[in-house]
Amino acid sequence: MQIIVHTHWDREWFVTEEYTTYLLSDFFQKLFKLIEKNPNYRFTLDGQTLMIDDHLKTLKNSEKERFTKQLHSVSENLFVGPYYGQIDWRMSEEASIMNLLLGKRRAKELTGAVTDTGWLVDNFGFCSQVPQIHKLFGIDSLFLWRGFDPGNHPCTEAKWHGSDGSEVLLLYLLDSYRNLMRISEYPEVAEQRLEEEVSKLAPCAKTHMIPLLDGYDLDPEPEDPSTLLELKMITPDEYARAVIVNLQSDLHEASGELISGRLVSTFPGTLSTRGYLKLMNWSCEYTLSRVVGPLVAASCSYESTEIIRSCWELLLQNLVHDSICGVGVDQVHEEMEDRYESVLGKCKEVTESSLRSLSAVLPNGYSFFNLNPSPSEVAFGRPGGFFRVTCGPGRIGSLNPRIYPYEVADEDAEGSQWQNEYFTALVEDGRILMRRKDELLELFPQLVRDSGDEYSAELSDTIDLKLESSVVEKRSKVSSEVLLDYTSEVALVQMRLIFSDLPTVLVDFTVDGIGEGYAVLLTLRKSGELICGMPYDRVKRPEFVLYAEPSEQLRPFLVAARETGYCDIFPMKDFAGRCTSKSSAFLLSRGIYSYTTRKFSGNSLDIPEVSLIVSRSVTWLAKEGVDGRIGDAGPTMYTPGAACKRKVEWNLGLYFGSHEEFTRYKLSFLNPPLILFNPCEVDSDGTAFFHGEGLEVTALAVNPSGDGVHLRVFNSLDEPAHLSLSDSWTEVLPDGRELGRFDGTIFPKKIVTLRKDGNLTSEPSVRNTDGVPVSLVYPELGWSIGKDRAYAIPEELEKMRSEAVELRKKAVTADKKASRAKGKGKHHALLDVYRNLRSALEMELSVLQCTEPENKDKILKLFLELNSLRIKRRTVEFLLATLK
Repeated sequence: MQIIVHTHWDREWFVTEEYTTYLLSDFFQKLFKLIEKNPNYRFTLDGQTLMIDDHLKTLKNSEKERFTKQLHSVSENLFVGPYYGQIDWRMSEEASIMNLLLGKRRAKELTGAVTDTGWLVDNFGFCSQVPQIHKLFGIDSLFLWRGFDPGNHPCTEAKWHGSDGSEVLLLYLLDSYRNLMRISEYPEVAEQRLEEEVSKLAPCAKTHMIPLLDGYDLDPEPEDPSTLLELKMITPDEYARAVIVNLQSDLHEASGELISGRLVSTFPGTLSTRGYLKLMNWSCEYTLSRVVGPLVAASCSYESTEIIRSCWELLLQNLVHDSICGVGVDQVHEEMEDRYESVLGKCKEVTESSLRSLSAVLPNGYSFFNLNPSPSEVAFGRPGGFFRVTCGPGRIGSLNPRIYPYEVADEDAEGSQWQNEYFTALVEDGRILMRRKDELLELFPQLVRDSGDEYSAELSDTIDLKLESSVVEKRSKVSSEVLLDYTSEVALVQMRLIFSDLPTVLVDFTVDGIGEGYAVLLTLRKSGELICGMPYDRVKRPEFVLYAEPSEQLRPFLVAARETGYCDIFPMKDFAGRCTSKSSAFLLSRGIYSYTTRKFSGNSLDIPEVSLIVSRSVTWLAKEGVDGRIGDAGPTMYTPGAACKRKVEWNLGLYFGSHEEFTRYKLSFLNPPLILFNPCEVDSDGTAFFHGEGLEVTALAVNPSGDGVHLRVFNSLDEPAHLSLSDSWTEVLPDGRELGRFDGTIFPKKIVTLRKDGNLTSEPSVRNTDGVPVSLVYPELGWSIGKDRAYAIPEELEKMRSEAVELRKKAVTADKKASRAKGKGKHHALLDVYRNLRSALEMELSVLQCTEPENKDKILKLFLELNSLRIKRRTVEFLLATLK
């Protein structure tokens, strides 16, 4: 019988990375000793290279060299990578490819070996393009747990088809990634525990391979179960190959995204927790892939590639699922903010350097750099007036913007109207009413109560949101700017709308949090089919999902928190809305990743709604009794920073037009052409690169080797599309391996990477390093996020201290009972000891982090004690389940 021995490394969670990294020194020493003692020992390092790099940061240069040599010498015993970090796959687009690209390269550097199997054991669900992304890196089998629903018939293998048709073998961890954790802890029941687990899982497997896993969250004590039991330790690669060789019957088939929480939670509330982090994440990923990358490629600034790589690493550290999902203590997310600021600062430096070089390439005066393969229409305001520009596809070109002077209006907006060739709009009682071809929509903000925690939203009744003022502030010949201010007991909301001659309304949406326990929604009321964006995809969704109670066959495998009842909160990226044969209405989002279809407004039930969940305000990492979730989600810790008592502005849009034109205007808003101004006199008309309707460019950058440039293109359509290129490009895999000459055809939902040898543009013969640089007129880089005003409430802290004292008393009582008991009764009493002590330590650690974050020695001491208790508690639970 085979077993995978591993650890799941949540590097930032109930403490910061500094404290989890402290565990790694002893961990690696023990791991190397186990390998030295048993040459057949195999260990899986959580599918990521980041935990190795975290440890390397703590070593001196001579120690680093020695440690790396040791890794190389035991490479056959370790499964390292293929990822840089265990990111959230519901949010990341270009970052998901960089995660594999950097992870596989780093694994090769660290061990000399590269893995060919995906290891995704605790990520909170998956977008539909995960199979294709892995296949691009030669990975055709994936271990995963959350998100997959096998129906009522449990299985341990399945075929997963991505939206483009890519197929991977899904190795489903039906009984979790910890079903034999610490099996050596109680040797007297180890054999019984193994036999029962095999008996439970064997009927669900199509081969003799059964997913047995010995590992747990942040477990720093690797063990060798083969010293106790007849078990062969294998790597995930070896397991997957054995399954493939022995498969003889049809498998359960899954297709599209895997986001079900029916059997184990995918925590949809995490996509709107600490919304300011999501805004920073979107801005950094956009800036790296669609601003900095293209500018460096156009300016031939190859010396910047190392800085860009370091920016991607910082971004990926923040994209680790617990981190970007906001399910940690406040100190974790404060450090994330620092990383995002560092990424933005480096991006601005590289941008400025590239712009100086571009002065010899760009036309004089205004010009544009349009990454979109289709023409782009852009409108934006600047102090000089309202700009309207039309930019040709895939090119650098001269620009003669239409600039319309503003006139100050300062008049009541109630009843004011706007009309263009696409729609008419009316401001009425704080709502925007719009009409197109006899179809109506309403746009309005809402506040609703949220009694959830960082993991799960619990949205209920509305909170009164009063319209304070409604003003037409200014207008031009082609635009009108309306400002709506709202007040409430928990948040101030401001909505600035800019109407123009385009089908897209610009919506600057600002939330200033002053209370807690609420969610802010931006609601679109309109009939039609629900469609939303996801990474490299657009998907049709139902209005809600009803999670049926698991069948009797599945009940033995319900070992973790899960969602119940109706699910009407879903992931999204970039847009969500409704489409009919006459019109489409989509909310465009830079940095919001979640929506709900629940109706709070009390409007007519026959008109559906879709609401962006702009921001949520909660104050606990996890708590009991959250509606719609059963089970233990995480530590019960106080997190006042999650209340989001700060001012944050989101740049959103509302498209109301034909479905056929949506892609063009979506790209014009989400990936606008770079509008530049070159004060230098040069003789240049620009350069054309590519064009193709319906296609989306997600990255243009210098190859990491500095040899040429690469272009990443995605076909969002349901039929083949054609990309015309002005030069010869070669189709390659993301890691650079050649596939052959590109013929221009991109099939539906396909992600294609192209390489051009040499420079994107003619390299400037004279680089302008001292003169007046080119300026980036539009868009502005960065975000508008105010200072956090949250603080720990003294009464809450005192209550936690008192509860911790009582819990410790209960633990003492249970310990006395354990000392007198025998057999199963003793273990039940010990479980009570561990449960009470764990809860007490969570509160004590939480209070300490809120009041004395600088007391690192005491925090470390409590963390080590709490982490040990968490493992002991879970181990005793497995023991009692065996002794039943």
